[in-house]
Amino acid sequence: MKYSIFKDFFSILTKHEKIQFLFSIVLVIFNGIFELFTVGLIAFFARVLIDPNYGREKLSFFISINVLTDHFIILYFSLVVGIAYFFKNAFGVFDIFHQSRMIRNISLRVKKQILENISSMKYELFTTKNSTDYVSIVQSEVESFFSSGMIQSLMFISEVFVFFFLVSFVIYLNPKAFFFILPLILISAFFLKKIVLPFFENLGRTQSQYGILSNKSIYQFFHSFKEILLFQKVSFCVDDFLKKNEHFQKNYYRQQASTQVPRFFLEVFFVFIFVCSVAIINGTASDLKHSVSVISSYLYLGFRLMPSLNRMIGALGNVRSSLPRLQNFLPYYFFQKQNANAILKNPKFIFSDNINFQNVSFSYPQSDECAVKDLSYQFSKNKCIGVVGKTGSGKSTLVDLFLGLLTPSQGSILIDGEFLPQTQEWHQKVGYVPQSIYLIDGTIEENIAFFEYENIDEKALHFAIHAAQLGALIAKLPQGVQTVVGERGVRLSGGERQRIAIARALYRNPEVLVFDEATSALDNETEEKLMDTIYEVSQKRTVIMIAHRLTTLKRCDEILMLEHGELKRITKYEDLIRKNQNFVIAKIPLSFSEI
Repeated sequence: MKYSIFKDFFSILTKHEKIQFLFSIVLVIFNGIFELFTVGLIAFFARVLIDPNYGREKLSFFISINVLTDHFIILYFSLVVGIAYFFKNAFGVFDIFHQSRMIRNISLRVKKQILENISSMKYELFTTKNSTDYVSIVQSEVESFFSSGMIQSLMFISEVFVFFFLVSFVIYLNPKAFFFILPLILISAFFLKKIVLPFFENLGRTQSQYGILSNKSIYQFFHSFKEILLFQKVSFCVDDFLKKNEHFQKNYYRQQASTQVPRFFLEVFFVFIFVCSVAIINGTASDLKHSVSVISSYLYLGFRLMPSLNRMIGALGNVRSSLPRLQNFLPYYFFQKQNANAILKNPKFIFSDNINFQNVSFSYPQSDECAVKDLSYQFSKNKCIGVVGKTGSGKSTLVDLFLGLLTPSQGSILIDGEFLPQTQEWHQKVGYVPQSIYLIDGTIEENIAFFEYENIDEKALHFAIHAAQLGALIAKLPQGVQTVVGERGVRLSGGERQRIAIARALYRNPEVLVFDEATSALDNETEEKLMDTIYEVSQKRTVIMIAHRLTTLKRCDEILMLEHGELKRITKYEDLIRKNQNFVIAKIPLSFSEI
């Protein structure tokens, strides 16, 4: 299992990133070597402080300096130690910045890949999760793994090498120490494997789960803020968030505290070893100066080893706790191509005659019922087709099939008897106004052009504003089209938001227009004016219009009546009015099944 995760992690990396990662390991090894060198230098300097002649003897191999004073010898080696530490720490700084830059770039690339994979999945599969789950995967899970798990893994590797080199130096100074240190290392490793690491992994898994739930709760709080206030659900929503966030915070701080606990035990452990070492060396040494040098080395080694081992344990715990996050986003990184919604490119694509549905059925994942059943109909070019039916009758599914977002479970959809709607060229020809409108937190101009922040087509913008009846609104705004609409268009009325969405659809001057109850928030007068304009600009366009208000459909060439996913009737507006005695013009019918 863990080996599989290790393989999956490295399979994420590109060839260039693997080289960078290996280069980081090389830097880590050199950092350990420099650490060992400085430890040896400290031991040597301690001997020089006690006996300057010892330093003079070593230096005499390179130059004759018998005439130099003891003060100069000590000063000289002080500078050597200072320079050595400067270069060692400068190298460490370079290593840290290299790691940070490498991890940042890998994290961004992985996020990009996951977003591209999510955007390429079949639309029906995409709808099985809500937006909060996807946000948590891309932001929380990926970010936490790389900012914590990967950084901590490199820190662990670094500290392992430092620990190995320093322990080797201890054994070199006193070979008998090996028989004392080895059992302690084995006991510590067993304790880590059986108790500490499973504890951290369980913490990480629980923390990840409650992190996603906590994010979902806070997103729902702000996205439904108006309803929460009106329905007096503030206390419930706040308590729900706090309950989930409490579990997240409890596991987070428990993890942070647990990484600090070993320090207290390690202090006792190293003080005990140091006291024992001093007693042994003092009792067996024949050379007091050498003994002081060795004791000084042990003191420095303890000073360096104790935090190193503490960081090593903490880093390993953080790595283990980050593994559940890796498991959470790996399926989205290694997205199966068979689940992808293949959007094709077809330079030969044309739309000159019709879109033909032939015995089309469609079922959503994890559903036994068909949202659309055995539907056959030919949408002719430059015709306006209305679609009516009760909630759940399959209207929106029909539109999504028409748009090429969904692929039929059975049957076929062909454009001009040859081309599939799952093509970029078809999508370029379609303007879509959804029932649920999303406006970005930007200006009116940016919302109409929709993420075209540069090179906005002013002529197309002017046409879309005029066609969507936005001119009067924009004229009374001090900043005109540069007016910021607020998050999700909170500063606009529902009708104004819908008109901006209609302008967005018209901005690209599409050949096909699809309206999914796009005028439901407009009053009768505004809708009538807007529909006059829509029909005017739609004279040479193919239009699909879903509506509850039948007056919206009065100029449609044909109206499709859906019930439980089946096409029950193809009729015209006049026939609908004539056959439905309970219907009052400009009102919503009680039941389309009665028509």
